[in-house]
Amino acid sequence: MLKLQIGAIALLFACTKIWAQHYEVIQKGDSYSEEAIVNVLESADLCGLYYHADSRILNFDDGAQVLLKPEKELKEVSSNCAVQHSSNHDDEIWEVKGDFLIRRHKEYRKK
Repeated sequence: MLKLQIGAIALLFACTKIWAQHYEVIQKGDSYSEEAIVNVLESADLCGLYYHADSRILNFDDGAQVLLKPEKELKEVSSNCAVQHSSNHDDEIWEVKGDFLIRRHKEYRKK
């Protein structure tokens, strides 16, 4: 009986951890491991990156993609940390530099 209770508590903690995550690595890239992306996201201040009602895709320079959940699904994220969707965000490319998450825009070349 005690083993069953301990197992139930462990399952509860695991589910809480999964539900508490604000993001999901939906595609692995060529350069960064999933662990490197998770580590940099865990230490980054993501305030200002969430959309109010929509999920947001962060495209990394190595082809990785991360889905940020919308603010409305995240009880612990203030609405002050959410922004409106903008087509300008579609041009953003993210990269990992050591312990930092860096945002840059795609370069456009005139033909």
